[in-house]
Formats: sequence, structure tokens, C-alpha cells
Amino acid sequence: TGSETSSFETPLPVNVIEGVTLDRRAVMSIPDTLARQPGVDAVTAGSGSVHPMIRGLQGERVLVLVNGIRLSEQRPGGNHVFSLDSARVERVEIVRGPASVLYGSDAIGGVVNFITKGADTVVGPGTRFSGEADLRYESATDGWKPSAHLRFGDGSFNGYMGGTWKDADNLETAAGELKNSFYEGGAFWLGGTYTGDFWKAYVDYAFMQADIGIPAPAAFSEDYFNDERHQTLTAGVETGEFGDRFKLDFGWQRHNRNRFRRKVAGNPPVLQGDLIVDIQVDIDTYTLKPQWVMTPNDAHRLTFGLDTFYEDATSTRTLTDSGSAWVNPKFNNVPVIPDSSRVGLGVFVQDEIGLGDRWLLTPGLRADWIESKTDGHPRHALTGGETSESSAVSGNLGLLYKLRSDLNLYANLGRAFRAPTLLELYFYGPHDVGNDVGDPELDAETSWNADVGIKASTENTDWMLSAFHNRVDDFIVKEKQANSDYLYMNYAEVALYGLEAGWERRCGNGLTLFASGSLVRGENADTDADLPGIPAMKLQYGLRYEVPLEGDHLLWMELSGQTAGDQDRTGPNERSTDGYTIGDLFVGLETAGGWSVVAGVENFTDKSYQNHVSSVWQEFGLSDQPGRNVKVMVKTRF
Repeated sequence: TGSETSSFETPLPVNVIEGVTLDRRAVMSIPDTLARQPGVDAVTAGSGSVHPMIRGLQGERVLVLVNGIRLSEQRPGGNHVFSLDSARVERVEIVRGPASVLYGSDAIGGVVNFITKGADTVVGPGTRFSGEADLRYESATDGWKPSAHLRFGDGSFNGYMGGTWKDADNLETAAGELKNSFYEGGAFWLGGTYTGDFWKAYVDYAFMQADIGIPAPAAFSEDYFNDERHQTLTAGVETGEFGDRFKLDFGWQRHNRNRFRRKVAGNPPVLQGDLIVDIQVDIDTYTLKPQWVMTPNDAHRLTFGLDTFYEDATSTRTLTDSGSAWVNPKFNNVPVIPDSSRVGLGVFVQDEIGLGDRWLLTPGLRADWIESKTDGHPRHALTGGETSESSAVSGNLGLLYKLRSDLNLYANLGRAFRAPTLLELYFYGPHDVGNDVGDPELDAETSWNADVGIKASTENTDWMLSAFHNRVDDFIVKEKQANSDYLYMNYAEVALYGLEAGWERRCGNGLTLFASGSLVRGENADTDADLPGIPAMKLQYGLRYEVPLEGDHLLWMELSGQTAGDQDRTGPNERSTDGYTIGDLFVGLETAGGWSVVAGVENFTDKSYQNHVSSVWQEFGLSDQPGRNVKVMVKTRF
């Protein structure tokens, strides 16, 4: 993702979501940015919690990048928030399927790369100033969100700064209010670039802070991330002095996560007052990635480099009964994970080989080593130090054949891997629906994935059809034990396979028709049992109509629908889900003066439905899908 090669010219299946699409749906959250994409879903627990899902895989099996730098979230198992605000997002690039050669561990399901708003690219004499500001509203949360992004520059320097604030109440579903689903907080960001004669440098800083509700069982009167904070600093330099392009990227992140839970008195009966659960997890992450691109001749384009990261995590946990001196001696003042760290090093090389006018061959190879350590804690399940190592060789072989200038066949065979996270290795104690227990002996996951497909792009029509099969060995799951604990463990082998399709037809006179769909199946290859967390079959379809007005204004309308099938192929401890059909309608006006007005209604029939991969539905039997949701956006560019 993020390369000069267009999605049509690559043997990988790629989705690109442009900023105009995000504006025309008046997106308010990260789940909104991923909606209605073939092969892509979002595991949600309110608007602040999202795990991107690609082809039935989620959590740490989908690598999330921000401007090409890995976003360290420690997101497996649980309703953890996503610390990137949609107001920063300029474009989203999604690779469906393994992409471990360039990106390393975690890209078993695919890659989501969020490209954020930045500076102007114009360089030259004179002072420059431009920007945009907008105000958005949605009725489902009675949520308001103002945002602004300013660009400025002079000579060889270009800078930017921006910010946003979101104030949203609990979500209103068609079945009623979803408690503990509020969001109140904001973010700001700033940065700049400097362009020399043969080089370019950049720096970017972003900070988010919010109180984010997390839906919970009825026994909890409060459950939210209190004063959630995430800082990121990235910097880099790019030059053509060493090969065609040399790029060095550095990243630092500090994530302060504080989960506050209040359980009502008498549940369990020993409680005299409310049980207060306070968990603090702090994670510092450092990344460094030098990368070279060289074209020794017309037939080859080499990309090679190093990929390193270091994570350091600390945590605390307290449990108190507000009505008595009672505390739970097993978990009180015992960290969820002891002081722990993880370091990784990867070496990679990939070549794009042109074989005549019709064939493009893309071989790649990568070696990774990751070591995790914990100091242990005298009252934790791990009382002493533990070290866990993972290493793997990954690779891919892609092939693109140009049947015609507007029609390409492609195939891709890839091997990927994922090292266990610190939480999967070392977690111990109460979580969302029980006690989670990590296993420091977990093996790394490895996978083989095969893709075949066809894609076309003509003056009036774009379409694609793809099929995939992904086999994952040592698949890590969290499974309920006889003592009701949930233990992280390895399955020997699982298989996921499916189909994806997309079509868009520009009919002329401003009318465009579109449709897409995806189907995924997942099985435990050892037992032939269905895997949990596999999305239902989905279809998206609709029409868009644009009418040019006098004075270079544009009026547009989009009517779309989504249909999901029944999902009764369920795994252990999983609910089945009924199918549904919902419809959305949006209209907008874009003026020559830079103003945009969007108004729309999602789920205009106020349908009550469940998303099969919603953790709120699976864990608590509740819906976190909005009922009829009116959305409005007013935006100006200057």
C-alpha cells in the first residue's frame, strides 16, 4: 500500500477508499470508514471500539498502519478502543490477504493503511495558506463533531495543523438505548515537510484524549475507558541519492489506557457496595524502517529493507468494594500483565519483474525474529521471568497477466506469520466475560494463502472477481475451560476460504450503478467444526446520480442497500444471527466556492438487526447497530 503502482496493476486484491467517499457518507467514526467494502468488516462495541476484519480475520491478524507505520494497539480479545480519529483520515488503502513480506508480523488477514491529512505538496516562492473545516451530526447518538485542518507554507517548507472534538451520547438502536456506548473527547495533530534539492523530510505529531463507553452486562452500571490517551510521533527522510528512492521512517507511540468498571452491589452476593475495577495499561512503542527502491533496468523494480519495533508494557489493577473493606485477594493489586516487552527485527526483499508487455511477476522473501519477555509478578500467575521467541521465513509470489489493456488476470501465493502478543502470552485475570489466562508457551501462527482473480477497468465499467483460500497453522484462540476460565491456546490448523466481487457501471448522464459482495467460510481443519467470528454473506448495491448545476455547482444523490444472510454456521460459545436488509439515502450539494452540504439517513426503515461479528451481540445478546440514523455535514474548503 502507498506505492506508485495502481491497484489495477498489482497482483494483490486492493480496496482504495478516497476522501470524497468518506465525506459523502458524513463519516463520524473509524467503523464508518470501513463500511460496505467487499471482504472487509468491522468488529464493534460502540462507535469508539473497532477491530478491522478482513476475510474473517481480525484483531492482531490484521495489520493496521497509519501512513505506513504500524499502529501498536494490543487489541486481541476484548472491546478495546481504536486510537485514530476519522477526522484525520484522507484515504484508506486495504490489502485483502497476507502481505507479510513488506510489513511483517500480523498481516495474515491483510493490511489497513490509513493515510492522514497532511501538508500541501507545492514548493516554490511565496506564502501559501489553505484548509478545510466541517461540522457533522448524527441522530443515533445525538452526536456532534466539529473538525478543522489548516495547511500553510513558504518556500520549501509546508506545514499543517488540525483538530476535532466529538460529543456523542449512548447509541440508540431500533431495540432501544445501548448503555455505556458514549464518546466524549478529541484529537489534535500538527506537522510539516521540508523539501531540499535531492531529499525531503517530514515530521508528524498527533494526540488523542477521550472518555469512551464500552457496553457491558447489566450487572455493570459503568464501563468505560477513562481519560484514554494516545500520542504518536513519526519522522522520516526520503532521498534519491541512494538508488531510485531511499526512505527512513521512525515512529514513537505512547498509549495510556485506563478502564473503569463499576459492578452493582450484591452481584456477586458477597458485595456490600459497588465493586470498582480500575485497570491501567501503559504501552510505549518504537519503530524504525529503512527501505530502498531500485530499478536496475526496465525489467526489475527492487524493494528491500529492514523493519524493527520495540514495545514496553506496564499495568496495574485494583478491585475494591465501596460498601466494605472486602476486596478480591486473587486479583487486587495484581497487574493484568507483569512488566513486559517485545522486540522484533525483519529483513525483506521484493522484486517486480516485467516479462514483456503482458506479464508481471512479483516474488518476495522476508525473515523475522520476535522476542517477548516478562519480569513476572509475585502474585501473578507468572511469578518469575519468562521469555518467548518466534521466528519465521515468509514470502509471496504474485503473477499478473494483461489479457488486454483493460483486463487483468492475477494470482498470488503468500506465506505469512504472526507472533503472539504480550496479552496473549502473559494476561491473567477478569476480562469482559470471564477470567482470561495467557500462555507463555504459545506458538506463532503461520499461514499459506492462495488468491486468484480477474479485474477490469474500462471507460464506463470497473469490475473484479476473486477467490481465496487461507490455511493458518497454530491458530491462536481463547477457549472456555471446565473451570470457566478462558485460556489462550493453539489450534493445530484452520482454513478460511471465500469469494469477493465488485462492479461499477457509469451509465452516462450522471447515473452510476454499483454492487459488491463477499462470502467467507472458516473451519477448524482438525475437527471440521465451524470457526467463531466469521461474518455472514453480504451484498451491497445501489445507484448514484449527479446533476451539474449552473455556475459549476454539483447536486448528487445516492441510494444504497445492504443485505446480509443468516449466519448459523457458528463456533463454540457463539450465537447464530438472522439475516437482514437495510437501506441508506444521501443527498448533497457541492458548490464552486468550496462549500459542501450532505444530508442523509442510514437504515431508513428503522430495522432492528445484529451484526454477527459484533462483540456486544455475541457476548451480551445486545445490538450495537443504530436504528434510523439521520446524518448531516456542512464543510468548507478555502
